[in-house]
Amino acid sequence: MKKTILKFMGKVVVTAALLFSVLTRASSQTASKPTNTEYIAEPNKINIRTREVSSEKILLNVLMLNPEESTFTFFVMDHNGLELFSHDYNVKEFNLPLTLERSETVDSYKIGVRSKNKKLAQNYIITPTVRYIADVVVKKQ
Repeated sequence: MKKTILKFMGKVVVTAALLFSVLTRASSQTASKPTNTEYIAEPNKINIRTREVSSEKILLNVLMLNPEESTFTFFVMDHNGLELFSHDYNVKEFNLPLTLERSETVDSYKIGVRSKNKKLAQNYIITPTVRYIADVVVKKQ
C-alpha cells in the first residue's frame, strides 16, 4: 500500500513540476513582449504617437520614413498661424520627441512638413481636450 501511495505521489509531483515549468516558460515568453503594439512608420507619412498628456503639456513622438532622404521642413504653428518651431531636415528616419505646452490662449496646434517632394508635404491639427469620466463607488455600511 505504501509503494502504491509513493508511486502515485511521485507521478503527481513530476506532473506538477512539468506543468509548473511549462507555465513558467510561457509566462516568461509573454513577459518579454512589449506591452504596447510595435509602432511602424510608413514611408513618406507622418506618424504621431502620444507619449504622455497632462494638464500642463502634451508629449508626442513624431515619426516619418524618408527613403529618398529629401530635404523637408518640419514645423509647429499655433491656431493663429504663428510659427512656434521650424527646422530643416534631410534624414532617412525622422524621429522627433515633441512637447506642446497646454495653454488657455492656444486652442490647437498645427504640425506638418513642407517639402519640394510633394509626397512628404502634409499637415495635422493637434487639439488638446479634457475628458471627464463619471464613476460611482458603492460601499456597504
